[in-house]
Amino acid sequence: MIRLRTIDVWDTLLRRRCHPDAVKLHVARYLLLQRWEQVTPGLRDARVLLALRLAVERDLAAASRRDPARDDEYALRDVLSTWLHRALAAPRDVASLLADLQREELAQEHLVTYADPVLAGRLRPKAEVKTLFVSDFYVPASDLSALLDARGFAGCFDGGLSSCDVGLNKRSGRLFEHLHREQGVTPGEHEHLGDNVIGDVRVPKRLGIKARRHHPFGEERVQKFNRRVLADRDALVRRIRGYARDSAPALRGDARAAFGFGIDMAPLFVGFGLFLLESMQRDRIERAFFLTREGAFFADLYALLRDASPTLVRRTPPPRVLEVSRRSTFAASLDAASIESMQRLWSAFRPSTLRAWAWSLNLDLEAAKAWGERNRLALDEAVADPAVDPRVIALFEDAAVRRALTPHLAAERRALAAYLREHEFGDDRARVAVIDIGWRGTIQDNLARLTPKSEIHGYYLGLQRFLNEQPANTRKRAYGPDLNLAPKGAAWFRKLPLIEMLCTPAMGSPTGYERIEGRMQALYADGGDAFAENVGAAQDAVDRFQAGVRHGVANWAGAVHWHALGSEEMHATALAAWKQALDRTPIAIARARATLAHDERFG
Repeated sequence: MIRLRTIDVWDTLLRRRCHPDAVKLHVARYLLLQRWEQVTPGLRDARVLLALRLAVERDLAAASRRDPARDDEYALRDVLSTWLHRALAAPRDVASLLADLQREELAQEHLVTYADPVLAGRLRPKAEVKTLFVSDFYVPASDLSALLDARGFAGCFDGGLSSCDVGLNKRSGRLFEHLHREQGVTPGEHEHLGDNVIGDVRVPKRLGIKARRHHPFGEERVQKFNRRVLADRDALVRRIRGYARDSAPALRGDARAAFGFGIDMAPLFVGFGLFLLESMQRDRIERAFFLTREGAFFADLYALLRDASPTLVRRTPPPRVLEVSRRSTFAASLDAASIESMQRLWSAFRPSTLRAWAWSLNLDLEAAKAWGERNRLALDEAVADPAVDPRVIALFEDAAVRRALTPHLAAERRALAAYLREHEFGDDRARVAVIDIGWRGTIQDNLARLTPKSEIHGYYLGLQRFLNEQPANTRKRAYGPDLNLAPKGAAWFRKLPLIEMLCTPAMGSPTGYERIEGRMQALYADGGDAFAENVGAAQDAVDRFQAGVRHGVANWAGAVHWHALGSEEMHATALAAWKQALDRTPIAIARARATLAHDERFG
């Protein structure tokens, strides 16, 4: 008569969406994000840290075997503690970090586990039989019980045992013998179910236990795939792309081409999104602002990736869209209208015209025209180097011009400052992030000058060489090419209008701010935006492309977290997608680009 029933946990009751070592890889990356400066420089790589952890586990197992009363078992806390002391060059607050890493590993296990589809919903308690779960694992039974309850097995067990609780395992058979003594049963009164040929079948049968193997064929294929993609990330990329393409809606013609191109380009935005999530953790960002217009598109993709992991939702700020542009922030960032302050504009755009300056400062064109005529400067005359042109110098020294500009700039500053305060982008010493497409981060510079007490981290798809002195309270990093670090990468920027078009949602560009119905709101000029003027002919293609990107990112969102895929591992694939956009633009997208006039009045 059977009085005791035991069931294995991993790959029997619970299954993972990844290889078990992918959980450890995730924790290694988490350690880097939390304590980068403390990790020994030669170990600042998630894969290197994973290898170090596996070596620690081998060492602890060998040490346990030297005790005749124990098998080669160890506990997660001992693994992490030893790992930290080997990995950190400057250990600090280790007890707190150790508890944090334990929580993170268990949270990741909760993310990646699911109930075995064969056993889920089929286990029923038997009054005459005591049912326990047993596992050769390095976390205690209490944590395994929480995992089982979360996956629908609550109420199915009378208790359980993990090998780390007693230092004995199933492979040796001594865990079963311990259970027989503890439960007061003989081997003949015990039945066991598990997946492992040795620990769950041969060993218990040798002891006289009625043992059966649980190995659904479909789940074995999943295990094989997970084992492969832990090392072969290209295989994972191919699989996810295949899923995204197979699940795409049925479209035809240009719509199908644009949507498919979005799926192909999704890895660029997945890599960028992971870069954002990692950077915000490492830099301890409190608030994240996505700058219009391209940032509004990036905010959607960031949210898809962030929301796929409950731990990321807790650790990273939600996306906020900030309605800003170079035009709506430049005048507000100037302390005074002078040759020196205008150099921030002229350094990037030469030759330039009085019309362009007036537009960039949100000035009335008729007033600007009159000022120019008084100083022999036509509204549309191209000036090669405004800073040394005598007419320009005379214009900025004109008393009437100064009297008009001083209150105008002050009003622009007050309006923008009020808008920023209402959106919690205040000068409050907070660590904030601004996210945009690039290319020199001039909007970030403008905002930094208004909020000198804030620490503003800019995260960009790409960065060109900076032409102006960078504000002291700014930091800028790019996921893609950064010509400030690698000057020979200019080829990546040869089709910026195309890349900008693909990332621009159907919205205008703000020109300023005004209090309307009690709150500061962004203003948009009618017909004042070249993309908005011409977007009708291209909007369908851009919308379809962006829908394809969202569809692709949605397919990636869970997998990147399950398999602990980092932005650095995505980098080559992401840049390959960027290069595809440059070199193999689909006809439907190229045709849309040809209908647009690129607005260069202010970059």
